[in-house]
Amino acid sequence: MPVTKKEWLDARLNCKVGDSIRVFNHWREDLKAKQGKEGKGRWEKSRIKKKFFFIVLLENGRSVDYAEVAMQRR
Repeated sequence: MPVTKKEWLDARLNCKVGDSIRVFNHWREDLKAKQGKEGKGRWEKSRIKKKFFFIVLLENGRSVDYAEVAMQRR
């Protein structure tokens, strides 16, 4: 289900620096999940470090857009 403009705008206006968010990091592998499976990557928790107009910078060095933030707030 796609993110609506209302959800995107709500995520942009209401997320604050310091809020916790879960993001999928496809560059890191979870060893337990790798056993017997072909999936790569894992879910990580991080906090919002800085907000920009279209993206959010996280403490773990990754950046996500507000659509990702809106999907995690559902």
